[in-house]
Amino acid sequence: MKMNRKFFYCACVFACVVMVSFNKNQAMAREHGESNLKKVIIDTDMAQDDLIAILMALIRPDIDILGISVVGSGEIDCGPGLLNVKKLLNLASYKHIPTACGGEKPLFGENNQHFPQIWKTQMNSLLGIPLPIGKPWKSPTANIDELYTHILNKEVLNNHDDITILALGPLTNIATLIDTKPELLQPVSQIVIMGGAVRVPGNMDSLDPSRSHHNAEFNIYMDPLAAQKVFRSPLKKVLVPLDATNTAKVSPQFFSDFKSQVSGPVGTFVNAVFQKVVYNSGKHNDDQAKEYFWDAIAAAVVIDPEIGSLETSSIDVVVDYETVDGKTQLVQSTSGRTLETPTGPIVSFYDHIDVDKFKQLVTELARN
Repeated sequence: MKMNRKFFYCACVFACVVMVSFNKNQAMAREHGESNLKKVIIDTDMAQDDLIAILMALIRPDIDILGISVVGSGEIDCGPGLLNVKKLLNLASYKHIPTACGGEKPLFGENNQHFPQIWKTQMNSLLGIPLPIGKPWKSPTANIDELYTHILNKEVLNNHDDITILALGPLTNIATLIDTKPELLQPVSQIVIMGGAVRVPGNMDSLDPSRSHHNAEFNIYMDPLAAQKVFRSPLKKVLVPLDATNTAKVSPQFFSDFKSQVSGPVGTFVNAVFQKVVYNSGKHNDDQAKEYFWDAIAAAVVIDPEIGSLETSSIDVVVDYETVDGKTQLVQSTSGRTLETPTGPIVSFYDHIDVDKFKQLVTELARN
């Protein structure tokens, strides 16, 4: 028995040493920009599913997050958005990375292109979930141009041209860069976009009954002109639309299983998000209920591009205008639709996701 205990103790010590060494090696790899890491910039509106998506990327040893830009035309305001990013970085014990916020208004159509205020209030407060900030923190003063100039010029100097932008909100920030400094995007090999509904109905009216649009998805609808500019740009586009996310809904049992495996601070926070989003809505009492993971699925695609089936089509974003009382505005019932058309730009899009593989990736958060 004594021999067994001694062997067990030594094995535990060895495992801890290996894990510490592994984490140090990964930190050094990120610090020195090793080429075997996937280099990712996250553009986010810090919605509830963005929190899961960002943490999924932050805990990956094979992903190097170069920067995080917050888009203020989405589900959060700039100040709270940047603060919440800092809290997530501290939670995941991630090194300091550059951040900035921009795009506080859509490029066009602010008369109706906005998320419900109650959603923004919830996300501004991080759903009411307390998280420490860590070291003393001041809101970054860099704008979006300065952020991307700093990141992408550095990567060019290091001969990196394989950067992925993971876009989790309205595309205001990226469209602004395309308009003002397109040369900055040269080292970007692809942009993975959570947005759109190609061959399925949209989710505007189901999530917000006050909207009359049946074919648009929220992220694209909130700034359709920005989305159109990004779709028509030379960037390689990989779309994660509702076609894909509808195939990877999860049942209440998944959240119970996740809770039972929580063993670290990241998992504790994610479980608290699940409590707010799922349990407080009463869905956990409905065996037939399903929950959507829109932005987290986009993160999963970056982590494992083989997680679903990919198609290619010509897809454009509809932007229609009308004049009302002498003012030009967007046609609310059509603008923001992602439409397959022979004259549209070439876009790759996922139409199915392996839900079991996706759940495994999310469950990794429980153990961190």
